[in-house]
Amino acid sequence: MHVVSDTAVTDSVEIAEPGSVVVPVPPRFRWLKRFGKAAVVLVVAAVLFRVWWGYEAHRRLQAEIDAYRAAGQLVYAVEFNAAMDEVADAQNAAILYEQAINGIVSTSTSGVTYEEFRDEPERFNSEAVAIGELEQSNAGVFELVRQARGRTRVAWSDRLPDPLVGGRLNSLSGHRALAHLLWFSARHHFATGEHTGTIERTRDEVKVILFVARPGLIIGKKGQQVAIGVGSRGIVQQLEPGN
Repeated sequence: MHVVSDTAVTDSVEIAEPGSVVVPVPPRFRWLKRFGKAAVVLVVAAVLFRVWWGYEAHRRLQAEIDAYRAAGQLVYAVEFNAAMDEVADAQNAAILYEQAINGIVSTSTSGVTYEEFRDEPERFNSEAVAIGELEQSNAGVFELVRQARGRTRVAWSDRLPDPLVGGRLNSLSGHRALAHLLWFSARHHFATGEHTGTIERTRDEVKVILFVARPGLIIGKKGQQVAIGVGSRGIVQQLEPGN
């Protein structure tokens, strides 16, 4: 004779009223119910967390916006674009810079590019003909940059996408190419002992960096500080003995 404990009976059947049919509950259904209840609890907890975090994230974002507003700074893309639209052409250095960028001649007739000298500065002593040709070909570019240095404001023709989230900012490759060309020319002047030319080209280069990375436009104040630091190191490298 088999003996069934009270506990086993309780776990495998439901206690029914006298005269009713006792229906057994399979163990797998008991676990399924437990998992179902746990899943519902987790979903409810996730929803509550999402609601709370949405509120908290909005609060933090609004606090940052209020801080910028209190400091008199622009916040939204439409505000930056409106500010750039207000810059008069006579004050706008970007007009001249963009003309200069479009006029860059990067390769000599012999196939030498000014970019090659950044990785091989020793070539300044052996590529005099190509260097002279690149300098002459870009004379108009240097003149436009020199004129732009005398202007006080900058508003590039490209505007920020609105909204910024999901938008695509335009490439700064043209601005970078212009800065590299000015470095090339400054380094060439230094190699030939024309220190006045070195200083003037370097001033042109730094002004381009400042205008591209000016506070409040795309890169921000910290980005401007980094750009100034990079430009300063470039000046030191150009003026170091033996370079």
